[in-house]
Amino acid sequence: MIAGTYLVTAFPETFPEHDGDGGEWYAKRLSAGIVAVLTLMCVPSNHLAGRFVTLLLAFSASGILALVGIIPGRTLDNFSSEHLFAGTKSHPGAFAMAFFKIMWSYDGFANLASSLGELKNPERNIQRATFMRITTVAVLFLLANLSFFVVVPYADMSTAGSSVAAIWGQNLFGPSGRIVVSLLIFFVVCACCEITTYSASRVGQATGESRLIVFPKFFAALNGRFGTPVNALAFNFLMTMLQMFMFSGDAFWMVMDSVSYPLWLFYSLTNLGLFLVKLRSPQGLFGRDRTRKGVHVNALGLLAVYLVSLFLLIFPFFDSDTSRLTSGIGLAFVVSGLVPYFALVVWPARHAKAA
Repeated sequence: MIAGTYLVTAFPETFPEHDGDGGEWYAKRLSAGIVAVLTLMCVPSNHLAGRFVTLLLAFSASGILALVGIIPGRTLDNFSSEHLFAGTKSHPGAFAMAFFKIMWSYDGFANLASSLGELKNPERNIQRATFMRITTVAVLFLLANLSFFVVVPYADMSTAGSSVAAIWGQNLFGPSGRIVVSLLIFFVVCACCEITTYSASRVGQATGESRLIVFPKFFAALNGRFGTPVNALAFNFLMTMLQMFMFSGDAFWMVMDSVSYPLWLFYSLTNLGLFLVKLRSPQGLFGRDRTRKGVHVNALGLLAVYLVSLFLLIFPFFDSDTSRLTSGIGLAFVVSGLVPYFALVVWPARHAKAA
């Protein structure tokens, strides 16, 4: 939906319907078309998504660095005591919902774990990616937001929503800047959607191959011609459409909040499991097995992530009605998957083993 928003922002004359009474419905239809195209792009090749993202990486990084290069001489009004914390809340639930949105900006890195089958030299590249790429993304993200703060006036910043980058481009370069920046964001967001679609289909395929999901043969099936998991891609497309059209109003942020809740639920379980593995290992919590290569995770880091996860899983239910709704939907998705999982996977497997 963000990609569709920036495409409309770049060429508003081409999409006049987005300002009418049916603007939300129009935006969702446009977004559905973009998701359909990106899904179809994953069908003919296992590597198309990665190549698409790689092609845009240098372009987008250069663009973000260019944003920062023109900061000198701009206004610092947004950093005044009157504006910097205007509209902020001190309730823990509000902090939790804000944290969901912040961490979503970095969550694409989790796609690496879903793509290890196509990663060359994983022992070397995983460790490099863990430290170098996260640092690079964090720096670029902070620089881009700093540039927005010093270029876009507070009046525009407070009402811009997700289209703040387009306003940034127009304020600096006029209508042509709005078009260029909006197209840049459009293609970068499409790249993120493409790699997420790619990794989600691999998760579905691997889960089917491991028989950890209902209808495992369906999800594990590969296309006979291209060798890609088309069934898992189709299921991911249908789930995307369901979440996109089930909300009204500020649908993107509500979808993001509802998806973030189960993500952090599983992050908490993953970190707790790794903590218990380290606790029971011969090396102990803070020891390290020198015979194994890879990234060493400190037990204190695991504990810190687990505590943050608990905070994010509890306090959204004590904030607004919207946060309770989105978190409840996310929790319901998890629970709705547990019942058929035990009924159709776990218990039949136990009966077969006992027999």
